[in-house]
Amino acid sequence: MQEIAPNPRSALERGLDIAARITRCGPLGIKATLGSARVAVGQSEGVAFSNLAEQYRALYATEDFLEGRKAEAEGREPVYRGR
Repeated sequence: MQEIAPNPRSALERGLDIAARITRCGPLGIKATLGSARVAVGQSEGVAFSNLAEQYRALYATEDFLEGRKAEAEGREPVYRGR
């Protein structure tokens, strides 16, 4: 996602908003996303996309994934442990 801010203060505020959204995500998902981005930048899109299914399977098998779904069903914030 790219945005243009009208001034430096707005840019900082928007950056902090985005960072706050990221911090609420599970650490394993963040790590996988960064890994995919690095592959996409370093190689073709096809290589990055071909790795997504494997990454999703790995994430779906984690305790954090289960915690996220459970927290969502219970209407609370998840407590991720990076496992």
